[in-house]
Amino acid sequence: ARRLPQYRFEIIGHSAPENRNLPPNVELLGPKPWQELHRYARRWSAAIIPFRIGALSDGVDPIKIYEYLSFGLPVVSFRMPQIRNYPYTVTVETVDAFCNALERACGTVVERGVIDAFLARNTWEVRAEELLQILDEKMGR
Repeated sequence: ARRLPQYRFEIIGHSAPENRNLPPNVELLGPKPWQELHRYARRWSAAIIPFRIGALSDGVDPIKIYEYLSFGLPVVSFRMPQIRNYPYTVTVETVDAFCNALERACGTVVERGVIDAFLARNTWEVRAEELLQILDEKMGR
């Protein structure tokens, strides 16, 4: 946020950092019900997933990316192998790369059809069906 003072960062969620000297372009909004997220996302140009790089980030597929994409937002994240090939998603390794990717993302026009097709392939029902098919194959059914 300090490197990109022209942008406003709204952070939603619990566990806000304590005793932090946040720059004036960061606003901690606290937890919000998922049903209200679209009201905030309406004013955003891009979404971020600022996880620290490590074992946790290498092993997760964050649900928030599906929310962000459903809002029509390009996403910038630190390295998360699971999401690196998702549409309108850029994963990076460094703060400099994050800043550059965020600036590009803010100018990105998202094609709704690409997002809708991706989301349709990534429902809980589709994933459960794929898992059941794998189990059937392994069990010789």
